[in-house]
This record gives sequence, C-alpha cells and structure tokens, in this order.
Amino acid sequence: MSIQRLEGAVSDLRQHRRAQPRGINWELVSQLLGTTLPSDYTELIDWYPDLIISDFIAITRPGPGREERFVDSQREELEDLRGFRDEGWTGGHEVFPTPGGLLRWGGSDEGDGFYWRTAGGTPDEWTVVVGSRNGHWADLHCGLTEYLARLLSGQAEPHGLPANIEEGGGTVDYEMDDDNR
Repeated sequence: MSIQRLEGAVSDLRQHRRAQPRGINWELVSQLLGTTLPSDYTELIDWYPDLIISDFIAITRPGPGREERFVDSQREELEDLRGFRDEGWTGGHEVFPTPGGLLRWGGSDEGDGFYWRTAGGTPDEWTVVVGSRNGHWADLHCGLTEYLARLLSGQAEPHGLPANIEEGGGTVDYEMDDDNR
C-alpha cells in the first residue's frame, strides 16, 4: 500500500506534493469514526491536493479543523448505505462497523460509490469495493492507491465505470484550496 505506485501511474503527481502535511488530526478522526484509516489514504490526503479522476471520481477527505464534519458526513453515508443494504442493493456487502463492512472513500458525479471492505487485521489490509450506479458491485482485492494506479493505467477490472477510465485513458485534475498551500 504505497503511494509510489500511484506516482508512477500519474506522471505529474509528485510535482503536486505539498512541502508539509496538511495538519489533519487523524487521531480525532480515528476516535470519532471508531477506526484508523489505511495509511496510503492518509498519506495521499496529507500530502496531495484533491484529486479528481477524469472529471468523474472524487476522493472524500477531511480538512484541517473539519475532522468532525468529515466524520459526520461518513456517518450519514453509512446510514444511507444501511438503507441500501436493507433494500438488497449492496451486492450482499455489510456496512461498517460490522466486521468486513463497507466504509466510503469516494464517489462519482453519477452516483457510483467507492468503498473499503473493512476486513483484515489492520486498515492497511482493507480492499477496494466499487458499487456502480447500475447495481454492479466489484471487489478489487487491492488498496486505494493501488486501485487508482490500476484504474489510471488501464489495469483495473471492468466494473461499470466509463470506458475512458477502464481503458487507461483517465486523467487527473488537481483541485487546490486554502488548505492545499
């Protein structure tokens, strides 16, 4: 679970690396959420601006001083996901904090959800699950940055996303804001 694979897949990612981490209180996030998050995610969020994949996928992230708002948003997402599960719309996946349950890390502008399957001894063992808006669910058996690297290099398994992303034609845009300086 290393960000280096993603840096290899996105040629200009390294030049957008911040000089210092963003200053997110990960301890507070962990305390409020009830779990730590995978280290590749925290590293990506700490050191890089928002990444928008092919004007389609956005990675959910806390900002410094907005950790509680991030966790509140995660709780709302989990409640929505529980409703989807109760309707049979989660491909048989459970919802966090149930062991192995889904916890969201991103979404698309068309309603696709990107999750960790919270199974394994540590969060660094969690794998990516994609729930597409058309009801297709895919377990991708890799971590977040590995998934993004595969997606952007055309090595990800097909799972209902637009063809330009699945074929490695995806692009990365960087969204800068005040806490990205």
